[in-house]
Amino acid sequence: RRHAVLPILRSSHLEVEVVRAPRFWRDLQRRLGVGVAAMLATLVVLHVVLLVASETHAGRALYDNWLALSWPNLRAGRVWTLVSYGLLHDRADPFHLIFNCLTLAAFGPIHERRYGTRAFLRMFGVAVLVGGLLQVAVFGVLGSYGHVVGASAGVMGLLAAWAWANPDAHLPLFFVLPVPARWVLPVVLGIDALLAWSGHRVAFWAHLGGVAGAWVVVRRLTEPRILAAH
Repeated sequence: RRHAVLPILRSSHLEVEVVRAPRFWRDLQRRLGVGVAAMLATLVVLHVVLLVASETHAGRALYDNWLALSWPNLRAGRVWTLVSYGLLHDRADPFHLIFNCLTLAAFGPIHERRYGTRAFLRMFGVAVLVGGLLQVAVFGVLGSYGHVVGASAGVMGLLAAWAWANPDAHLPLFFVLPVPARWVLPVVLGIDALLAWSGHRVAFWAHLGGVAGAWVVVRRLTEPRILAAH
């Protein structure tokens, strides 16, 4: 049985002692997968750190100008914000983080068990990247200078990949109404579009881009491999 380990260097003898990670962390990795557990921990810890840091001018500048996605940030050469925005969440709305974490915990382990940790992280990352690109492209066309934050593009990609693989399954939409998986995406994206059109702060184009990014990765993972005979 393998355990997560943490190396500690003893300066006096220059020896490395192997210490087990806390039991709760090993249990979380076993239940959700290494990649999903690491992603959840990153989202929660970073949110708390930035929430505390936002009490200072430097902390707010870090969040708005160096990590969040916006058209001005990209024009300033901060291309990493196309990915870093997916690790941030609305500081004024805790449910933004909670909902994304619940969705990630629900669908992430399915893909990590099926495709492996690296492929799961690639699916999530590409969904975030494509979602960011599409959203900021729309910003550029509309001349908008708002900020985009949240892992929603990534979790929307995970949801889409699950729906494509399980079209006959049923999902309790909003934990209440059972909806066939093949209808989940049209319903969710339709609600997104209505909310965005009515003036709510919903990054519809980032969600749509997340679905497109996940489709590219899933197609790559599931396409037949042709092995050359030697």
